Amino acid sequence: MTEPLKESRTALSALQIDPKTYWGDYGQLHDMLIAKHIEEALIDLESKLVKARAIFAQRYGHLSPKEREVVLATITRPQPSPTHGEHVEKALCPACGSRAGLIGETHVLAGDEFVTFAPYAFACSACSLDLDGDDELGDLAEEGPIDMPIDEYYADWEPDEDMYRDR
Repeated sequence: MTEPLKESRTALSALQIDPKTYWGDYGQLHDMLIAKHIEEALIDLESKLVKARAIFAQRYGHLSPKEREVVLATITRPQPSPTHGEHVEKALCPACGSRAGLIGETHVLAGDEFVTFAPYAFACSACSLDLDGDDELGDLAEEGPIDMPIDEYYADWEPDEDMYRDR
């Protein structure tokens, strides 16, 4: 229910409408619902982090630091998921500190000379932490440029036949 409320901020700003005028008597309710959603999201996130840390300790706590390093180097190579997205960037896991994958889409805005990465999910194979959406990703959700020229990044790109054939 709060997603439309959050999106209304963007729309009101774009339309240059004062939120206090728009919400009127419902302004306080609007603010309370947003605050409640943020609190619930933070609790859900902390729950996921605690669970992931426990899984990590259970899986790798018995290993020596050197053994753990070798095992984690083997299993934490971020790879594109066939169900998740078109691009994976390396990121450190906020729960266990291992190498993990930030999953998202790429695009080029008119006039840009770089590819922009827009993350929407995170996955860590070491502790099984999965995060989805801006609320859970927090600072990881920030869009940013990919360190690769546009021509090189899209060199092997082909359009999805199913998309352009409307299948």
